[in-house]
Amino acid sequence: MLENGHDAVTATLIYFVLGGAPLVIVHRLSNTLDEMWGYRNEQFNYFGKCSERIDDLLGFISAKITALL
Repeated sequence: MLENGHDAVTATLIYFVLGGAPLVIVHRLSNTLDEMWGYRNEQFNYFGKCSERIDDLLGFISAKITALL
């Protein structure tokens, strides 16, 4: 499965259908924060863990739907 295609296109469309623009913003924000601060810096360790967990949770749901497509 294409990770970047899932994160940028498929998951965005799925979350727009499920929850509209607010859910898309939450997904994109968690995905971006995970890429920027996820486990990279001791100063942002807890912040990175939180964004990584939210991104994993949201990505799990949309990845299953993407795999079915």
